[in-house]
Amino acid sequence: MVLRIDLPIAFSKGDGWGHITSGSPIAVNQYIFFSTMIGTTYVVDSLVPNFDESALVSINDLGPAGETWSLSTLSYSNGKMFHRGLKHIVCIGHSAQ
Repeated sequence: MVLRIDLPIAFSKGDGWGHITSGSPIAVNQYIFFSTMIGTTYVVDSLVPNFDESALVSINDLGPAGETWSLSTLSYSNGKMFHRGLKHIVCIGHSAQ
């Protein structure tokens, strides 16, 4: 099965190269994560009836703008999301208590 996603104009606006999605998108449960070269990650809901602005769940920065560069694909394991940037590795998830 091939899923084609045409992102609305609001997704494609950026400042220079930062709007380019360099890593592959990944799916975790019903959400699809797209990461850009400057560490901005867009999260969309794959279960919405129409892929338009309403599919956008959140926009997150994985580090300071201009300092967070990555060509990597996000990865997910054991309830944690990982992102490898040029200088850092970011782990997002709940810590064990």
